[in-house]
Amino acid sequence: MSDLSLLIDDYMMFRQARGMQPNPKIEHLLSQFVSQLPTARTDELVFSQADAVEWSCSTRSAHNAWRANRLSAVRGFASYLAGAGMKVDIPSRGLIHVADRRPAPYIYSHADVQALMKSTRALFTPLRAATMTTLIGLLAVTGMRVGEALGLRIRDIDFDAGSLVIVHAKFNRQRIICVDHSTCTALRGYLAHPGRPQPGNDDLLLVNGKGTHVSQEE
Repeated sequence: MSDLSLLIDDYMMFRQARGMQPNPKIEHLLSQFVSQLPTARTDELVFSQADAVEWSCSTRSAHNAWRANRLSAVRGFASYLAGAGMKVDIPSRGLIHVADRRPAPYIYSHADVQALMKSTRALFTPLRAATMTTLIGLLAVTGMRVGEALGLRIRDIDFDAGSLVIVHAKFNRQRIICVDHSTCTALRGYLAHPGRPQPGNDDLLLVNGKGTHVSQEE
């Protein structure tokens, strides 16, 4: 038990050294797991797949998602131990069935998007309405994330080539999105809105009434 506790400490430091955030939950689960392992074995394994599954399913009142989460914690630990040359079973994936709980996505139709854009006129001031209309339109035609759209700067738009550069996309990478000339026309129209402060090349594309960054909470 004491040796395994030290290995858990090593594993948690290993995770953090590779950029993972400290996770007291995983550490607590692993401590629970190793505490119930037999002190003497005949198979020369640190622990077996059967040990991991038995412990993961030992809480009868838990849902399968929770059991699978417990087993996943052990799987990561087992992979680390195996990589260090220790004899251990790495629990297979899919041993505990978990139903897919992701909600079915709602696909907005063209009419839905048009209705959303039209509704902004009744809800907001003229510039705010123009900003929200432009944001909704951008999301609809490009599929970019809200944060990516709100972070766009005018310099990121190539009106002649019909493209947008997402500077900080997922995993902090850059990506280029091609857009139709009608989208470029709409963006030019927004930049020329009489209530919008005169834009500079380094300014944000989408702004609020004060000419500053639009928050996702607004």
